Amino acid sequence: MPIVIPTAGEIQRMNQGTRAALAKRLPATRKEVADSLAALALRGLDPFPSRREVRIAKQRATGSAEADQARALLDAMPADPDVEWHRTLLQTALQ
Repeated sequence: MPIVIPTAGEIQRMNQGTRAALAKRLPATRKEVADSLAALALRGLDPFPSRREVRIAKQRATGSAEADQARALLDAMPADPDVEWHRTLLQTALQ
């Protein structure tokens, strides 16, 4: 079954109920992505990988502890009320 990840625009157009349902699905989706990436990383290696090889592949697929902490902080932050203004500033700075 494919893993469907909505774009930022789709998330902005979602109503509160749909966003809440998406937020509930995120931990399971992250685990599915990590498992899929670990399986893809092991492809071509030993068909019967050791537990150590699986653990290393999962660590490579999910990222470091610092990235996980940053994701947790981002999830805990409230929504930016001035998101459009900040987006405009970033776009003009990148031009």
